[in-house]
Amino acid sequence: MAQVNEYLSARKIDHSESAKNAIEGKLIRAAIRDGSKWDLVRTDCFIVFRFDDQDRLVSYEVREVYTGP
Repeated sequence: MAQVNEYLSARKIDHSESAKNAIEGKLIRAAIRDGSKWDLVRTDCFIVFRFDDQDRLVSYEVREVYTGP
């Protein structure tokens, strides 16, 4: 879990600190914001890392979110 936090911080990727949620378990949420210059549509990438009780990565989910008119 610490390695994921360090990786995201080193690359200046927006992310939450590790958190434990009764429903979802331990997780870290990250967001990679669209850096393009397009005015109409923006694409952001959201990642959720899930960990077990020993702080080992169990799974991750990546979603692209499009915003625009």
